[in-house]
Amino acid sequence: MRPMLNDSRRNRAYGSALQTAVERKLSSSPRGVFVLDVGCGTGLLSMMAVRAAQRLGAADRLRVVACEMQECVAELASKVLEENEMDSFVKVVPKALEAVTFEDLDPEQLPSGGFDIVVSELVDWSLLGEGWIPAMRYVQETELKSATGQGSLRLANDDTIFIPQGARLFTRLVACRAISEARKGPAGRLTIKDKDGKGLVRLSSAAETPGRQGQMRFPVHLDELLGDGRPLAPLTESIKLCDIDVTALGQSLETSKMLLATMLSDGSIDAAVCWFELLLDEDHVYSNAPSAEYFQDHWPCACLPMPLSDQEGKDWRRGEEVQLVFRCEDSSFAVGIGMQAEDEGGRAAGGHDSTEGLFGFGRYLLLSSHEYTSTLRDMIEAELSSRLGLQRPLRVLDMANFGVGAVLAYRLAEGARGASCVSVENDQLVGPRSARFIQLGNGIRDVEGCCVLLARVEQLSLESLGWKAADGDAFEPADVVLFEPYFRVSERRPVVTALQFWYASRCCVQRGLLSSTATFCPGEVVIRFAAVQFVKNAHCAYRSVDSPMGFSHRAFEEARAATTSNLQEPVSLKLGEWPHKILCGGEAIGGAFRLGMLDSKSSVQEISLALTSQITCDGDCHAIALWADYGSVSSGADAPRRLSTGPAFWWQHQEVVFLSKPLPLSRGTRIMVVLSTPEDSTALLASADQVMRSHSHYSLGLRACSTESGALAAIRDVQRNASMQVEQAAMRASKEGRLDSLQRILGAFPDVVSVAHQEASGGKSLLMLAAASEELATVEYLLEGGAPWNAVDRDGRCAGQYCRPGGEVFRLLLNWAARAQLLLGAVEGSSVG
Repeated sequence: MRPMLNDSRRNRAYGSALQTAVERKLSSSPRGVFVLDVGCGTGLLSMMAVRAAQRLGAADRLRVVACEMQECVAELASKVLEENEMDSFVKVVPKALEAVTFEDLDPEQLPSGGFDIVVSELVDWSLLGEGWIPAMRYVQETELKSATGQGSLRLANDDTIFIPQGARLFTRLVACRAISEARKGPAGRLTIKDKDGKGLVRLSSAAETPGRQGQMRFPVHLDELLGDGRPLAPLTESIKLCDIDVTALGQSLETSKMLLATMLSDGSIDAAVCWFELLLDEDHVYSNAPSAEYFQDHWPCACLPMPLSDQEGKDWRRGEEVQLVFRCEDSSFAVGIGMQAEDEGGRAAGGHDSTEGLFGFGRYLLLSSHEYTSTLRDMIEAELSSRLGLQRPLRVLDMANFGVGAVLAYRLAEGARGASCVSVENDQLVGPRSARFIQLGNGIRDVEGCCVLLARVEQLSLESLGWKAADGDAFEPADVVLFEPYFRVSERRPVVTALQFWYASRCCVQRGLLSSTATFCPGEVVIRFAAVQFVKNAHCAYRSVDSPMGFSHRAFEEARAATTSNLQEPVSLKLGEWPHKILCGGEAIGGAFRLGMLDSKSSVQEISLALTSQITCDGDCHAIALWADYGSVSSGADAPRRLSTGPAFWWQHQEVVFLSKPLPLSRGTRIMVVLSTPEDSTALLASADQVMRSHSHYSLGLRACSTESGALAAIRDVQRNASMQVEQAAMRASKEGRLDSLQRILGAFPDVVSVAHQEASGGKSLLMLAAASEELATVEYLLEGGAPWNAVDRDGRCAGQYCRPGGEVFRLLLNWAARAQLLLGAVEGSSVG
């Protein structure tokens, strides 16, 4: 929501249109002016309408009804309105437009002839995706009636002003190498090839893959991508696809027409990029067209890969005319080439591979990249080759979504002893279905050879994996664990995915799922960063929301858990699309951590990674970009290349942490970046779903140091702070009786904290805190683990003096003391002071 609130061009355009509309209605309506704000968000447009009346000294003659379907956002809007002293003019209804009833409105202030102004911003990057047209048609056609039948209200009349009142949609045909690669092969089939160039694993086929209807599309900022020699090379001039008039919608927006475009240069038509002009009124237009003057900070453009046709792969010549088919409905549109763009049902064809309904377009391009798939293949093949001497099939555990790694391993192991692969899926909606579909598409019907298991990693057991020993009923562990650097839910969060792999590998070890010689593939992860300066004011999209159009949004920032830190929460961006300059970057934070090395003796460095790097050019640092690289633990000339989630692929997402205020940096200055998991690092590991969906999976620290020694001292401070975080987490878990968390912390960080641990300041022990809270199970666990019952704090008190005299915990401590034949005379009858 920050980019929308910070889009000053949008705000000014809407504000001017509302000012004009309110002035016009106030001058002609003696009854006053009534405004309907559909999908009000934080209430910004509602406040613009109120201020327009205030400027005319007629605020008492204007009332706004603002509906918002998300209750939490509606509550936020009420707070923002109150903060700006406009709550008396605006009534917030926490419902979707279609759910609003006559009784939800104020009967004494109802507009008898319908609303005078209807304003909305139900527009997304593809113009129609958020239901703008159906909502406006509903307003025009609906009459609300009271439950008693005593009253009614039409939402609109013939003179109602709609903002926006219409839109224009444009397109331009482009060539794109990445999309072209994805479209090669019969029927748009995605195939991973072997080293000889022959098909090894077939991933999908347009004719067979169950996907969604309609043309594939994805959002893209065109400023840095569109142009000769850039990823999206223009082949035609801009073409207007259609005009939309909100005041004359009719029963449906459905339309179909042919258009002609002239080729400006030779090339293969791979996609159409589309943008729009939003007609707020006769004088005010907002456009998200690519421009050299500003960056598209709110609505990006839409990129629509061309549907398959018999003209697939054709090289078009300069001057040649291209016949386009444009089809539009209320909530979507499609662009194709010639008559082949239509299917039998009259709709635009469903994209060049409907796998996009399962994978997402970024995933689709990733799997169509030969560089990516060949590296993944080489990594797995190198790991399997070192183990094919076994006199039984390899046991392979695949922990990533959709089982691509499992099928690759199965195919690569053919001809030797083979492999028995289990693909673990934790997304019950599409994961198992997609993984099994890929297996069946490769002729793998042997469930024992390659099966799919629906489970979270912390639920796995040897029995669930099902690898029985040949000479008995015992179950055998895995030889190889595969992690493809991809998770569906965290597809756009590469650092979260890396932490997910860390967690999954730790679970595999701790749950006894691996053989003593088992390895991970890839075996190490490197989290990298870059200090970024954005140009064309692109960074302003994600700055803290202060007072857009002069309206305070303190409540918004408080709701976003804003802190006094200069670093905001991470957002997902395709850095390659954004105009920027790298001040320093590509370095690893804390070096590589090897998945295969994670065990109960893992060090504290795994929850606090730090690195210094030297700034290579002057500039203001606006953000820190983060991503992860994956590699093999093997080295040498034959070692497989690394898999990277960095900006090398322009359509891949990185995690970007914006600074609330720019940080001026000079060449030669050293910058330190620290990545830490939460204080209770095991909270990060609570479950796979929480890791992927949480916004608090890690925190980031940033410090500029003038000297190398200062940077190294800062890192030592970070390491000390990390130890303190583990200690505090253990103390808190003991006090609150969260035994599972305490056990995980003690097992993960034995070099930092133990059952006998006492804090340095007051000398309180884990046992004392558990005793004070009467946590019997925790006290018993600590005593059995060797915690001394008679350890004392700085005031000379032991655990027995922290608990309730005569209670269960007191009696347990007394029994332990008696068993050790120690005297508790100083403790009996005492209590916590």
